[in-house]
Amino acid sequence: MGSLIFLLSASAAFAAQTSFSCPQPRFESGMAAALREVQSLSPEAAASRLAELGSVRGAEGVEGRLGYGALLAVRAKGFGVEGGVYCDEPPSPEDPLGDRWIGVSAEGGRRFRLDLAGSPHPVPSQIQELGASDDVQPFSLASAAGGGAFAGLWGRFKEKLMSLAGRPYVYGGTDCAWLPHAALNSLPGMCSRARSYFDKDSACFTRCDQGPYLPGDLILMGRAEPDHWVVLSEVNDQSRANSPRNKIIDQSSDCGGFCGEGAVRPNLAERRVYACARPKALAEAYAADDAARRTRQPLIESSRAERIVAASFATAASLPR
Repeated sequence: MGSLIFLLSASAAFAAQTSFSCPQPRFESGMAAALREVQSLSPEAAASRLAELGSVRGAEGVEGRLGYGALLAVRAKGFGVEGGVYCDEPPSPEDPLGDRWIGVSAEGGRRFRLDLAGSPHPVPSQIQELGASDDVQPFSLASAAGGGAFAGLWGRFKEKLMSLAGRPYVYGGTDCAWLPHAALNSLPGMCSRARSYFDKDSACFTRCDQGPYLPGDLILMGRAEPDHWVVLSEVNDQSRANSPRNKIIDQSSDCGGFCGEGAVRPNLAERRVYACARPKALAEAYAADDAARRTRQPLIESSRAERIVAASFATAASLPR
């Protein structure tokens, strides 16, 4: 059914690259212009712009610029946006409800939808990742430690990090790489073979340099050259590992040894990120949780299909006999 097919595109060129389509897109030039603007923004700037939009009433505010707002909402989550479409499908015998929605595509094949027909006052923050049901919050990497196999494994890793730390910082003994190395090797099912070379240890780690980042990721950073490893413990900026919005656990001379858990320090936020290494056990747990979530939760289209069937029955019942 055409009304149940979802496209995330602002141009014919993008449409040719995907199996999804929107039969009646609207405001194409406006969406294309908004896409170009949002692509140039950092996640922080997109969040700020979205807040500004929400404070303005009328056509220049969020009510009159929902397509722009939807693009901003996805970028504010930390994802690079790749396409956007405002889709307006009129009622038909097959679909007596008609359908209006805004679709946004993002890096990594992610797809988001803001349902305009099912909400009297839609706002961009209601945009859902395709696969989430109407009554379930979209899955977020920033809250990945909230439940499931990943949460349990990350919790044990974090507990071990905190229990081993606090010894004097001495290069070659309890240096910045010693702490995660020791913690991983003391946990069943996890491993680390070469301290200070996590990014080259393919037996125990997978590279995650492009993000989005997860709690438990090991981040290597430095100025002129890489010189410091930290463990991400809370991810609020999924696109930038050493963002001050994120929290870390590490050993460092900055703190005379163990720094505890806290926000990325200013001198670390200024450094270049050279590598991200994710323990394979955490990567596998996250993938298993994601697969289980998608099995449990119906697609947005499935939920909407139930409303279409109900409307069809209501229409049939109202016909003269």
